[in-house]
Amino acid sequence: MKPSHQIDLAYLYYLPFCSIFTSKDNFHAQIVPLFVTPEQSFINGIDLKDDLKKLDEHYSALDESEFKKGTTSFASHPPDDAAFLTTRLWDKHVPKWRDEPPPIKLSKELQDTLMGIMKKVPGSQQVAPHNIGSVSELGYVSMESKIRLRKGKYRRFSEETERSIKEGE
Repeated sequence: MKPSHQIDLAYLYYLPFCSIFTSKDNFHAQIVPLFVTPEQSFINGIDLKDDLKKLDEHYSALDESEFKKGTTSFASHPPDDAAFLTTRLWDKHVPKWRDEPPPIKLSKELQDTLMGIMKKVPGSQQVAPHNIGSVSELGYVSMESKIRLRKGKYRRFSEETERSIKEGE
């Protein structure tokens, strides 16, 4: 056994906490299938990378107008084609994804109302340290995070949404 295998074995501690384990390491390719349960999948990193290239080709071939709407409009789920490894993984690990109803389109009035409420929250009084042990005892909880609007050639949202996000900052 190579000394590096001890480090590689340590990654197996993650197995109970994941549905899909991927690695390009040959030792992992040999040993991980012995430990995954039927509910889990081991995916060779090379196969995953090849599938991601296929997905990129698939989405890059979209009509320019569709592509400009951003990934939230055309890639919230994998393509409905089992030729993609990603689609087969979704079928196994998120089996009801195909049955999800389409997203509800909010009216402009409701969107504006929600934005008004959201803009009030950051300006509200900061909560002093407390001994409350449960989130259910709080009036509300505010969590913020920033996401990148673009990743490489892909934009997450349409140009219009991207512009309104930038103006709101």
